[in-house]
Amino acid sequence: MEKREYIITELEKINLTPEQILSHSFDDEIKNRLAKVVEVEYPITINLLFKRVLNSLGLEKLGSRLDEYFNNIVKETNLFSKLEIDKIVYYPNENAKCNYFRPSVEGARYSYQIPIIEGVNCIIYILERSNKSFYKTELLNQFAKEFNYERKGSQVVQLFENSRVMAKSINAIKESGNHKILL
Repeated sequence: MEKREYIITELEKINLTPEQILSHSFDDEIKNRLAKVVEVEYPITINLLFKRVLNSLGLEKLGSRLDEYFNNIVKETNLFSKLEIDKIVYYPNENAKCNYFRPSVEGARYSYQIPIIEGVNCIIYILERSNKSFYKTELLNQFAKEFNYERKGSQVVQLFENSRVMAKSINAIKESGNHKILL
């Protein structure tokens, strides 16, 4: 497993109104922006994907009309989506792999915006490098450190739990009888 730097997509900012977006006059531009963000930041959760593109259009709030628009327009692209427990995550295509995780950096994304596969990869990374097993609490502490979280709020704990469950379901980790987690 690999630890990588998180890179935010650089998009030229243009100012559009919701009405201009909903008029479908900028559909090709928006599709291109969606594809560019996914290419640079995959895997990326649907909410963060929409936020990146929306912000590049000079808007802050998605709202129900724009949410419906973005959900429809992303379906018109060749982007591949996958459901990870409770998150829809986008990849450039169905063959794109994620064998890395990217620690949080200021302003890049919150813990609830991190795809669960990156959490799984972080757990594997920790276990591979330590060459030992961990109790769940110890592993959670290491997990939070690897993602650069000083505090383990409920969102970080939720990401860890979802990652642990997914890692176990794909047989990436085992939990021993004495409640230790190992590869």
